[in-house]
Amino acid sequence: MDKNSNALCYDIITLEDEIVKDSNPLLKKVFENGHCIYPLPSLKEIQKYYKDQLDRFIPFMNIRKVSENFPVKYSQKLNEIANHMFKEL
Repeated sequence: MDKNSNALCYDIITLEDEIVKDSNPLLKKVFENGHCIYPLPSLKEIQKYYKDQLDRFIPFMNIRKVSENFPVKYSQKLNEIANHMFKEL
C-alpha cells in the first residue's frame, strides 16, 4: 500500500501463518466444522468496505493501462523456501 495515498500497489502471497507488516489478509476463516466462527458484517458495513477497497484500487487503474495485470509479489519466507527447493533440484 502506498502510505501517501492509501492506494493498493501490489498483492503479496504469503505462507498461511505468516504476517506481513502493513498488510491485510484477503481471506479469513468463516466456517469451521460446519459452524460459523466469524461474526458476519451488516450490509452497510459490507458496502462501506467495498467502496473503501475500490477507492484504494482506482489510483492503480488510473496510472496504468487497463489491460496490465495487477502486480503480485511473494513474501520473503516464501521466496526463501522456493530458493532452497530449487537448489536441491
